[in-house]
Amino acid sequence: MAHLARSRYALWLLISLVVIVVAIALVLLQSPASSASETDTITVYTALDAEEAAIYLRDFNLVFPEITVNLVQQPIGQLTEQILAEQDAPQADVIWGVGLRNLLLFEWNDLLTPYAPIGIERMDPRFVDTRIPPYWVGFYRVLSAFCVNPDASVRRGVPPPRTWEDLIDPVYRRNLVMPNPNTSSVGLMVLFTLFELYDERDAWRYLDELHKNIAFYTVDGAQTCELVDSGRYPIGIGKADASLVNLQMIYPSEGSGWEIMVGALVRKDPVQPAARTFLDWAVSKSVMPLYARESPLTAMQTGASIPSGFPANAEAQLLKQDPSWGAANRSRILREWQRRYNDKVMKTN
Repeated sequence: MAHLARSRYALWLLISLVVIVVAIALVLLQSPASSASETDTITVYTALDAEEAAIYLRDFNLVFPEITVNLVQQPIGQLTEQILAEQDAPQADVIWGVGLRNLLLFEWNDLLTPYAPIGIERMDPRFVDTRIPPYWVGFYRVLSAFCVNPDASVRRGVPPPRTWEDLIDPVYRRNLVMPNPNTSSVGLMVLFTLFELYDERDAWRYLDELHKNIAFYTVDGAQTCELVDSGRYPIGIGKADASLVNLQMIYPSEGSGWEIMVGALVRKDPVQPAARTFLDWAVSKSVMPLYARESPLTAMQTGASIPSGFPANAEAQLLKQDPSWGAANRSRILREWQRRYNDKVMKTN
Protein backbone atom coordinates (compact mmCIF):
# COMPACT_ATOMS: atom_id res chain seq x y z
CA MET A 1 0.00 0.00 0.00
CA ALA A 2 2.83 2.38 0.87
CA HIS A 3 4.42 1.64 -2.50
CA LEU A 4 1.13 2.41 -4.28
CA ALA A 5 0.71 5.67 -2.36
CA ARG A 6 4.23 6.75 -3.29
CA SER A 7 3.48 5.98 -6.96
CA ARG A 8 0.29 8.01 -6.91
CA TYR A 9 2.10 10.89 -5.22
CA ALA A 10 4.87 10.80 -7.85
CA LEU A 11 2.28 10.80 -10.65
CA TRP A 12 0.49 13.75 -9.01
CA LEU A 13 3.79 15.66 -8.79
CA LEU A 14 4.54 14.96 -12.47
CA ILE A 15 1.10 16.13 -13.60
CA SER A 16 1.39 19.26 -11.42
CA LEU A 17 4.79 20.04 -12.89
CA VAL A 18 3.46 19.72 -16.45
CA VAL A 19 0.52 22.02 -15.63
CA ILE A 20 2.85 24.62 -14.13
CA VAL A 21 5.20 24.52 -17.14
CA VAL A 22 2.30 24.93 -19.58
CA ALA A 23 0.86 27.80 -17.53
CA ILE A 24 4.22 29.59 -17.46
CA ALA A 25 4.59 29.15 -21.22
CA LEU A 26 1.14 30.64 -21.83
CA VAL A 27 1.90 33.60 -19.61
CA LEU A 28 5.16 34.24 -21.44
CA LEU A 29 3.44 34.07 -24.81
CA GLN A 30 0.82 36.60 -23.72
CA SER A 31 3.13 38.85 -21.74
CA PRO A 32 3.71 42.56 -22.54
CA ALA A 33 7.22 41.68 -23.71
CA SER A 34 5.70 39.52 -26.46
CA SER A 35 3.07 42.10 -27.52
CA ALA A 36 5.79 44.72 -27.86
CA SER A 37 7.93 42.47 -30.02
CA GLU A 38 9.00 42.99 -33.60
CA THR A 39 5.89 41.19 -34.87
CA ASP A 40 3.84 44.26 -33.91
CA THR A 41 5.97 46.66 -35.96
CA ILE A 42 5.38 46.52 -39.70
CA THR A 43 6.75 48.42 -42.68
CA VAL A 44 4.19 49.67 -45.18
CA TYR A 45 5.17 51.03 -48.60
CA THR A 46 2.77 53.49 -50.22
CA ALA A 47 2.52 55.90 -53.14
CA LEU A 48 -0.42 57.73 -51.60
CA ASP A 49 -0.02 61.45 -51.01
CA ALA A 50 1.46 61.88 -47.52
CA GLU A 51 -1.49 63.95 -46.26
CA GLU A 52 -4.02 61.44 -47.58
CA ALA A 53 -2.16 58.49 -46.05
CA ALA A 54 -1.99 60.28 -42.68
CA ILE A 55 -5.79 60.64 -42.58
CA TYR A 56 -6.27 56.91 -43.04
CA LEU A 57 -3.51 55.92 -40.63
CA ARG A 58 -5.06 57.96 -37.83
CA ASP A 59 -8.00 55.57 -38.05
CA PHE A 60 -5.71 52.53 -38.01
CA ASN A 61 -3.88 53.82 -34.94
CA LEU A 62 -7.19 54.27 -33.12
CA VAL A 63 -8.33 50.73 -33.94
CA PHE A 64 -4.96 49.00 -33.45
CA PRO A 65 -2.85 51.14 -31.09
CA GLU A 66 -0.65 48.14 -30.30
CA ILE A 67 0.71 47.96 -33.87
CA THR A 68 3.42 50.37 -35.00
CA VAL A 69 3.43 51.26 -38.70
CA ASN A 70 6.70 52.32 -40.30
CA LEU A 71 5.33 54.13 -43.36
CA VAL A 72 7.58 54.59 -46.40
CA GLN A 73 5.96 57.10 -48.78
CA GLN A 74 7.49 57.73 -52.21
CA PRO A 75 6.40 58.68 -55.74
CA ILE A 76 5.32 55.57 -57.61
CA GLY A 77 8.33 55.46 -59.95
CA GLN A 78 10.82 55.57 -57.09
CA LEU A 79 8.76 53.17 -54.99
CA THR A 80 8.53 50.66 -57.85
CA GLU A 81 12.29 50.72 -58.35
CA GLN A 82 12.88 50.18 -54.63
CA ILE A 83 10.47 47.24 -54.35
CA LEU A 84 11.99 45.51 -57.38
CA ALA A 85 15.53 46.16 -56.10
CA GLU A 86 14.64 44.57 -52.74
CA GLN A 87 13.00 41.47 -54.18
CA ASP A 88 15.69 39.12 -52.81
CA ALA A 89 15.48 40.70 -49.34
CA PRO A 90 12.13 42.52 -49.08
CA GLN A 91 11.92 45.25 -46.46
CA ALA A 92 8.19 45.99 -46.73
CA ASP A 93 5.49 43.88 -45.11
CA VAL A 94 2.58 45.50 -46.93
CA ILE A 95 2.18 47.45 -50.17
CA TRP A 96 -0.77 49.82 -49.76
CA GLY A 97 -2.22 52.52 -51.97
CA VAL A 98 -0.54 51.91 -55.31
CA GLY A 99 -2.18 51.61 -58.71
CA LEU A 100 -3.14 48.17 -59.98
CA ARG A 101 -0.89 48.50 -63.04
CA ASN A 102 2.12 48.74 -60.74
CA LEU A 103 0.99 46.02 -58.37
CA LEU A 104 0.57 43.56 -61.23
CA LEU A 105 4.24 44.15 -62.02
CA PHE A 106 5.14 43.10 -58.46
CA GLU A 107 2.90 40.05 -58.70
CA TRP A 108 4.50 38.94 -61.98
CA ASN A 109 7.90 39.17 -60.26
CA ASP A 110 6.67 36.81 -57.51
CA LEU A 111 6.85 39.49 -54.82
CA LEU A 112 3.38 39.03 -53.29
CA THR A 113 1.71 36.58 -50.90
CA PRO A 114 -1.98 35.74 -51.51
CA TYR A 115 -4.37 36.58 -48.67
CA ALA A 116 -8.13 37.01 -48.29
CA PRO A 117 -8.74 39.82 -45.77
CA ILE A 118 -11.55 39.62 -43.26
CA GLY A 119 -14.70 41.14 -44.78
CA ILE A 120 -13.73 40.40 -48.39
CA GLU A 121 -17.20 38.96 -49.02
CA ARG A 122 -18.67 42.48 -48.67
CA MET A 123 -16.45 43.91 -51.43
CA ASP A 124 -17.40 44.65 -55.02
CA PRO A 125 -15.81 41.72 -56.96
CA ARG A 126 -14.28 44.17 -59.45
CA PHE A 127 -11.97 45.34 -56.66
CA VAL A 128 -10.65 41.86 -55.86
CA ASP A 129 -8.21 39.60 -57.66
CA THR A 130 -10.15 36.65 -59.09
CA ARG A 131 -7.87 33.95 -57.66
CA ILE A 132 -8.60 32.25 -54.34
CA PRO A 133 -7.04 33.49 -52.15
CA PRO A 134 -6.49 36.81 -53.97
CA TYR A 135 -3.07 38.34 -54.49
CA TRP A 136 -4.46 41.88 -54.22
CA VAL A 137 -7.52 43.80 -53.04
CA GLY A 138 -8.65 47.27 -54.08
CA PHE A 139 -9.97 50.20 -52.09
CA TYR A 140 -11.26 52.86 -54.51
CA ARG A 141 -10.92 54.08 -58.10
CA VAL A 142 -9.10 57.25 -59.07
CA LEU A 143 -10.82 59.04 -61.96
CA SER A 144 -9.08 61.21 -64.57
CA ALA A 145 -10.41 64.73 -65.17
CA PHE A 146 -9.37 68.20 -66.28
CA CYS A 147 -8.94 70.69 -63.44
CA VAL A 148 -9.72 74.20 -64.69
CA ASN A 149 -9.27 77.57 -62.98
CA PRO A 150 -12.04 79.73 -64.54
CA ASP A 151 -10.37 83.03 -63.65
CA ALA A 152 -6.99 81.96 -65.05
CA SER A 153 -8.68 80.62 -68.19
CA VAL A 154 -10.34 83.98 -68.84
CA ARG A 155 -7.11 85.83 -68.10
CA ARG A 156 -5.16 83.64 -70.54
CA GLY A 157 -7.94 83.66 -73.13
CA VAL A 158 -8.32 79.87 -73.31
CA PRO A 159 -11.69 78.08 -73.19
CA PRO A 160 -12.26 75.14 -70.82
CA PRO A 161 -11.59 71.88 -72.71
CA ARG A 162 -14.50 69.47 -73.04
CA THR A 163 -12.83 66.54 -74.79
CA TRP A 164 -9.45 64.83 -74.96
CA GLU A 165 -9.20 66.06 -78.53
CA ASP A 166 -9.59 69.67 -77.36
CA LEU A 167 -6.30 69.44 -75.48
CA ILE A 168 -4.20 69.29 -78.65
CA ASP A 169 -5.71 72.50 -80.08
CA PRO A 170 -2.92 75.12 -80.51
CA VAL A 171 -5.00 77.57 -78.46
CA TYR A 172 -3.69 75.75 -75.37
CA ARG A 173 -0.01 76.21 -76.27
CA ARG A 174 1.99 76.11 -72.99
CA ASN A 175 -1.19 76.52 -70.93
CA LEU A 176 -1.43 72.93 -69.71
CA VAL A 177 0.26 71.05 -66.89
CA MET A 178 0.23 67.30 -66.37
CA PRO A 179 1.95 64.82 -64.01
CA ASN A 180 5.05 62.99 -65.16
CA PRO A 181 3.97 59.34 -65.69
CA ASN A 182 7.44 58.13 -64.67
CA THR A 183 6.99 59.50 -61.15
CA SER A 184 3.22 59.86 -60.69
CA SER A 185 0.43 57.28 -60.48
CA VAL A 186 -1.95 59.92 -61.83
CA GLY A 187 0.36 60.67 -64.75
CA LEU A 188 0.60 56.97 -65.53
CA MET A 189 -3.20 56.71 -65.46
CA VAL A 190 -3.54 59.63 -67.89
CA LEU A 191 -0.91 58.17 -70.21
CA PHE A 192 -2.59 54.78 -70.45
CA THR A 193 -5.99 56.42 -70.84
CA LEU A 194 -4.69 57.79 -74.14
CA PHE A 195 -3.42 54.37 -75.21
CA GLU A 196 -6.92 53.01 -74.52
CA LEU A 197 -8.56 55.79 -76.55
CA TYR A 198 -6.24 55.46 -79.56
CA ASP A 199 -4.19 52.71 -81.13
CA GLU A 200 -0.50 52.95 -80.25
CA ARG A 201 0.63 54.81 -83.36
CA ASP A 202 -2.12 57.42 -83.00
CA ALA A 203 -1.50 57.69 -79.26
CA TRP A 204 2.11 58.75 -79.87
CA ARG A 205 0.98 61.24 -82.52
CA TYR A 206 -1.52 62.66 -80.03
CA LEU A 207 1.13 62.90 -77.31
CA ASP A 208 3.49 64.71 -79.68
CA GLU A 209 0.81 67.34 -80.25
CA LEU A 210 -0.12 67.47 -76.57
CA HIS A 211 3.52 68.01 -75.63
CA LYS A 212 3.52 71.30 -77.57
CA ASN A 213 0.74 72.56 -75.29
CA ILE A 214 2.34 71.38 -72.02
CA ALA A 215 4.13 74.03 -69.95
CA PHE A 216 5.80 71.27 -67.91
CA TYR A 217 5.19 67.89 -66.30
CA THR A 218 4.90 67.93 -62.51
CA VAL A 219 6.56 65.41 -60.20
CA ASP A 220 3.29 64.18 -58.66
CA GLY A 221 -0.42 64.29 -59.34
CA ALA A 222 -1.30 66.64 -56.49
CA GLN A 223 1.05 69.35 -57.79
CA THR A 224 -0.76 69.57 -61.12
CA CYS A 225 -4.14 70.72 -59.82
CA GLU A 226 -2.54 72.70 -56.98
CA LEU A 227 -0.73 74.85 -59.58
CA VAL A 228 -4.03 75.37 -61.38
CA ASP A 229 -5.84 76.13 -58.13
CA SER A 230 -3.24 78.84 -57.36
CA GLY A 231 -3.88 80.45 -60.75
CA ARG A 232 -0.37 79.93 -62.14
CA TYR A 233 -1.78 77.81 -64.96
CA PRO A 234 -5.34 77.63 -66.28
CA ILE A 235 -5.71 73.89 -66.94
CA GLY A 236 -4.34 70.66 -65.54
CA ILE A 237 -4.71 67.09 -66.75
CA GLY A 238 -4.98 64.95 -63.67
CA LYS A 239 -7.49 63.36 -61.34
CA ALA A 240 -10.76 64.42 -59.78
CA ASP A 241 -10.00 66.36 -56.60
CA ALA A 242 -12.60 67.64 -54.17
CA SER A 243 -10.16 69.41 -51.85
CA LEU A 244 -9.24 72.47 -53.96
CA VAL A 245 -11.56 75.48 -53.91
CA ASN A 246 -10.80 77.47 -57.07
CA LEU A 247 -11.26 74.65 -59.54
CA GLN A 248 -13.90 73.39 -61.89
CA MET A 249 -13.58 69.67 -62.58
CA ILE A 250 -14.40 68.77 -66.19
CA TYR A 251 -14.90 65.19 -67.32
CA PRO A 252 -14.09 64.59 -71.00
CA SER A 253 -17.05 63.55 -73.12
CA GLU A 254 -15.19 60.50 -74.50
CA GLY A 255 -14.91 59.14 -70.95
CA SER A 256 -12.40 59.15 -68.11
CA GLY A 257 -9.51 56.86 -67.46
CA TRP A 258 -9.24 55.26 -64.05
CA GLU A 259 -6.95 53.36 -61.72
CA ILE A 260 -7.81 51.10 -58.80
CA MET A 261 -5.77 51.84 -55.70
CA VAL A 262 -4.85 48.47 -54.25
CA GLY A 263 -2.85 46.69 -51.57
CA ALA A 264 -1.19 43.34 -50.96
CA LEU A 265 1.05 41.40 -48.61
CA VAL A 266 4.71 41.18 -49.55
CA ARG A 267 6.15 37.68 -49.98
CA LYS A 268 8.13 37.04 -46.80
CA ASP A 269 8.75 34.04 -44.57
CA PRO A 270 7.04 34.33 -42.24
CA VAL A 271 4.33 36.90 -43.00
CA GLN A 272 3.77 38.85 -39.81
CA PRO A 273 0.27 38.58 -38.27
CA ALA A 274 0.23 42.39 -37.92
CA ALA A 275 0.64 42.67 -41.71
CA ARG A 276 -2.51 40.59 -42.21
CA THR A 277 -4.26 42.76 -39.64
CA PHE A 278 -3.28 45.86 -41.61
CA LEU A 279 -4.78 44.49 -44.83
CA ASP A 280 -7.93 43.44 -42.90
CA TRP A 281 -8.26 47.05 -41.75
CA ALA A 282 -7.50 48.45 -45.22
CA VAL A 283 -10.76 46.95 -46.57
CA SER A 284 -12.79 47.42 -43.39
CA LYS A 285 -15.98 49.35 -42.68
CA SER A 286 -13.86 51.58 -40.46
CA VAL A 287 -11.70 53.14 -43.21
CA MET A 288 -13.97 52.78 -46.24
CA PRO A 289 -15.91 56.04 -45.51
CA LEU A 290 -12.55 57.84 -45.46
CA TYR A 291 -11.74 56.49 -48.91
CA ALA A 292 -15.17 57.75 -49.99
CA ARG A 293 -14.00 61.32 -49.36
CA GLU A 294 -11.40 60.76 -52.09
CA SER A 295 -13.69 58.99 -54.56
CA PRO A 296 -17.31 57.80 -54.68
CA LEU A 297 -16.13 54.62 -56.43
CA THR A 298 -15.20 52.57 -53.36
CA ALA A 299 -14.87 48.81 -52.95
CA MET A 300 -17.82 48.76 -50.52
CA GLN A 301 -21.01 50.78 -50.32
CA THR A 302 -20.58 53.44 -47.63
CA GLY A 303 -23.73 55.57 -47.89
CA ALA A 304 -21.47 58.64 -48.09
CA SER A 305 -22.52 61.56 -50.27
CA ILE A 306 -20.69 62.11 -53.58
CA PRO A 307 -17.65 64.36 -53.01
CA SER A 308 -17.79 67.84 -54.50
CA GLY A 309 -16.70 68.01 -58.12
CA PHE A 310 -17.50 64.41 -59.05
CA PRO A 311 -20.18 63.54 -61.63
CA ALA A 312 -23.49 62.29 -60.28
CA ASN A 313 -22.90 58.95 -61.99
CA ALA A 314 -19.14 58.45 -61.89
CA GLU A 315 -19.51 54.81 -62.91
CA ALA A 316 -20.97 55.82 -66.27
CA GLN A 317 -17.98 58.10 -66.93
CA LEU A 318 -15.44 55.26 -66.89
CA LEU A 319 -13.71 54.12 -70.06
CA LYS A 320 -13.25 50.41 -70.65
CA GLN A 321 -9.64 49.65 -69.75
CA ASP A 322 -7.37 46.65 -69.27
CA PRO A 323 -4.89 47.25 -66.42
CA SER A 324 -2.97 44.09 -67.34
CA TRP A 325 -2.10 45.57 -70.76
CA GLY A 326 -0.76 48.68 -69.05
CA ALA A 327 1.29 46.58 -66.62
CA ALA A 328 2.77 44.46 -69.42
CA ASN A 329 3.72 47.48 -71.54
CA ARG A 330 4.54 49.91 -68.75
CA SER A 331 8.35 49.86 -68.92
CA ARG A 332 8.53 50.05 -72.71
CA ILE A 333 6.06 52.94 -73.01
CA LEU A 334 7.60 54.90 -70.14
CA ARG A 335 11.08 54.64 -71.67
CA GLU A 336 9.75 55.99 -74.95
CA TRP A 337 7.80 58.73 -73.19
CA GLN A 338 10.98 59.77 -71.37
CA ARG A 339 12.95 59.85 -74.60
CA ARG A 340 10.40 62.06 -76.34
CA TYR A 341 9.24 64.46 -73.63
CA ASN A 342 11.88 64.71 -70.91
CA ASP A 343 12.73 68.31 -71.86
CA LYS A 344 9.65 69.60 -70.00
CA VAL A 345 9.88 67.39 -66.90
CA MET A 346 9.94 69.36 -63.65
CA LYS A 347 13.23 68.74 -61.89
CA THR A 348 13.28 67.51 -58.29
CA ASN A 349 15.59 68.91 -55.65
